[in-house]
Amino acid sequence: MMLTLVIGWHIALDSGAPSSIVPGTNLRRTAGCSRRPALRGAMESKICCISGAQTQGRPAATTCGSPDMSEPTMFGQGIISTRNETVASTQAPDGTIIFVRACPGTPLTKMVLCETQLDHGRWQTPKVLPFSGTDVDFAPQFSPDGSHMLFISNREHSRAFQVWSVEHHGSTWSVPVKLGPKVNEKGHQLAACETNTGNLYVTSTRRGNGELFIVKQGEEPAPIETINATGFINDVSVAPDESFMVFTAIGGADEILTPGATYQRGDLYISFNEDGKWQKPVHLPPPINTAAGESAPSISPDGKKLRFASERGFMLHPHGGPLTYREIRAAIKSDQNCLSKIFEVDLAPLLAYARQHREQWRVSCKAWGEYRSRGRLESTCWRVLVCS
Repeated sequence: MMLTLVIGWHIALDSGAPSSIVPGTNLRRTAGCSRRPALRGAMESKICCISGAQTQGRPAATTCGSPDMSEPTMFGQGIISTRNETVASTQAPDGTIIFVRACPGTPLTKMVLCETQLDHGRWQTPKVLPFSGTDVDFAPQFSPDGSHMLFISNREHSRAFQVWSVEHHGSTWSVPVKLGPKVNEKGHQLAACETNTGNLYVTSTRRGNGELFIVKQGEEPAPIETINATGFINDVSVAPDESFMVFTAIGGADEILTPGATYQRGDLYISFNEDGKWQKPVHLPPPINTAAGESAPSISPDGKKLRFASERGFMLHPHGGPLTYREIRAAIKSDQNCLSKIFEVDLAPLLAYARQHREQWRVSCKAWGEYRSRGRLESTCWRVLVCS
């Protein structure tokens, strides 16, 4: 598919915000454009979408033939994802699944690391890992080769959450070891992920806000500002070859919220690595992100699946009228009770969507000033995508 930006031209609009245009639309040159774009051929192609943004807001765009995205399915339903709260998962190359079961209570909610495997099509009964069950343990992430696992914990009566590592050999586990001060500096560490090169990606509040840092061997942690500009960075999963990452940001301007929502829960984003630089993230659309919270992304060892935690459930479904007490009680007892579960979806369509939208936003924010409508939408900037 060819994707062409009609640059330096804008659409003459009388009123309203169009969602699409057709061949033959009147295009006028804006101020500051020195030459006419090559429209012959482009105008013969199907002009299939238009994207726009308020000058003081973020662009909201339709897509040029977005890849089909299937509805995420509940992962390990009845074993991993149950009526109880499961807030994260990770998988080793040998098939071992580690998931985090949240156990609400006082004075502090416990989060426990549990283990299971798929044996002849059936999930084995989970068991608590031998080193977990007494503290708050969460955000597990296996190394690419499965030899060890990183996780976050407040063990040793720590007042801060820190990154720990534990070796994994078949069915045996070593004693967890806390990583050094470069990783566990100050603030809370929220998640950690390791790549083929040994680079660590750590989300941390060491500078106050939740931010993503890369920790290379022998170097100081370096913030990844392109990602940190998105919002409060909560957790991350980076491809072993560092070609892309999926992360959770809370408070992003494009986060999906229900009407009247008073606080934000977090959405999933994808960013690509080009020549060693992480690019502007792409917000994933429904049905991946919803008005519920999405978090804890984890890439499967074969790179084909994305698993993540979501609080989606019965409250997101339309109702014909007010809920009855019987309906509420039945929903709370079901796996649609809006407590966090693990969901799974094919990763390839998400990467295709993100690549497409990455091309869509290559025009910098500064350049948007060149594309203004001449109608009533004086505060709106537009650009046209031509697809063939």
